[in-house]
Amino acid sequence: SIADLQHMLPSTWNWVKQMQTLFGNSENLTTQSKLEQKMDFLKGKGFVDGILFTRSQLALPEILSLDADSINHIRSEARCCVIASALALHACNISKVGTSLLSSSVMSDEIIHARKILASA
Repeated sequence: SIADLQHMLPSTWNWVKQMQTLFGNSENLTTQSKLEQKMDFLKGKGFVDGILFTRSQLALPEILSLDADSINHIRSEARCCVIASALALHACNISKVGTSLLSSSVMSDEIIHARKILASA
């Protein structure tokens, strides 16, 4: 029964309810939505916004407890990517070269060499 599930998986139950409260009106998700729509929503927006990038303290849902290390790794990598992106944008602004430089796929040998040095540090 639902009461049994609530008792066995309290963090998962709270997470699902929190996602319903936060994002219940988005993407046409209603109480009458199909189960597949609700599951896709939880796997997408619920996982990304509700677990990976949440700003609130979160008890990890029990269904994801075996993935705790991977989730923490993803959070850390995402944090580093955001910081690196911000630094790259600031560097472009300070040097007045514009952000179009960031979409350029051609790198000089000097840049490739500097990149290798930074990567090995």
